[in-house]
Amino acid sequence: MRSQHKNSGIILFMLLTIFIFFSAFFLQQCSLVKKAKPSIGFASNYYPAPISGEQLISHSAIKISYNSEYKQANWVCYKLDSLYAGENKRKNRFYADPYILKNAVRPDDYKNSGYDRGHLAPAGDFTWSEKAMTESFYMSNSKSCFTCTVKLG
Repeated sequence: MRSQHKNSGIILFMLLTIFIFFSAFFLQQCSLVKKAKPSIGFASNYYPAPISGEQLISHSAIKISYNSEYKQANWVCYKLDSLYAGENKRKNRFYADPYILKNAVRPDDYKNSGYDRGHLAPAGDFTWSEKAMTESFYMSNSKSCFTCTVKLG
């Protein structure tokens, strides 16, 4: 009788040890996934061909070809990945893009025009970073002909 009790104690101890080991391993893996930050970088083969007179603007998560003659983007390019999900909220405030060298479009340019400001690269795709969210509200990311989204995975 004592032998059976001793064996069941050993089995219980081994099962508990295995459970703790796998639980610790699983929690460590979850922690690593949560800490992983998306790497933002652009591959030049995703860009459209250069356009005469364009100004290429690189922000933290978005690349813009700005046309100063028409005061709008020729195209906007950014990466979209499920890792980029986050909790940063929309600010709903547009800003002039500080990187534009000449003839920058400003929020007041739309005042009483009958047009609404809109995103080419939607603000909802930049919830993973407060900086990227703010940059999505630059006027250089509004009203254009072409948007390029590179979807990964």
